[in-house]
Order: sequence, then C-alpha cells, then structure tokens
Amino acid sequence: MSSLCEEEEELRAQTKFINALKRFAEKFRVHVICISHPRKLKAGMPIGRWDVAGSANIVNLADSVIVVERPDISIIKSRDSGTEMKIECVYLPDCRRIYEASVGDLGNYSWDKTGLTPPSKRACDLPEYAPQLSRQQPF
Repeated sequence: MSSLCEEEEELRAQTKFINALKRFAEKFRVHVICISHPRKLKAGMPIGRWDVAGSANIVNLADSVIVVERPDISIIKSRDSGTEMKIECVYLPDCRRIYEASVGDLGNYSWDKTGLTPPSKRACDLPEYAPQLSRQQPF
C-alpha cells in the first residue's frame, strides 16, 4: 500500500473515532475531552483551528476547541456561544498550578502549610510506623 493511501486511511480512522466520541457524548449527555497536538509551528505563532495535527474533522466535529499555550488558554471554537477568547493565566511552577490572571489565586489547598505549626513528632518517627521485617519465612 502506498504512503498516500496509508495517510488517507489514517485520516478516515481519525474521523471515525471522533464521530464515535461525538455519538458517545450525545448518548450519555457528557462532555468528552480529546487532546490533540498541533502541527509544528514557527516560534511565536499562535495556534489556530487548522493547526491541529491529523484530520480536519477533529476540529470540525468538536463542540469546543481549547488551546493551551503556556500559560494562557484560548477558546478558539465554541459551538454553544460562538465566542472566541483568550484567558490570560499565571503559572506557578512550584505547585504546577495555573490560575486566571485577572481573578488571582483564590485556591486554598491542603498542601499549603503556610502558618501551620508542625507536629511535635512526625508519624515516620513513631515505632509503629518504622520499617519492619516480614514475619513470613522466605520460600
């Protein structure tokens, strides 16, 4: 089989897969997220709806297309509202979180221990949490 025929078959398979996702989403009234990578672009070029690698039907059949370009998020297709927008974000590398720049970081998460007094003894220092040898005889 020629390379061109293989490529056409791959694009047909992608379209078939996206159609199956679409039917699944409609049948079960859910939102399916399909992650697709862009084609290689020149540095600094924004990603558009035609820059998605593979079949054009990945974008054509989608209800929403969201582009993540660190740290910002762009909605480049919204079948419901028809609006396109860029959401400027801030990336926090220490905890790998992204938040909307205009809103700020409103999260209060369990891993943030700022202002808490640490316990006098850590669980890993207690004898019942120490490494123990197996009581079973090997073999």
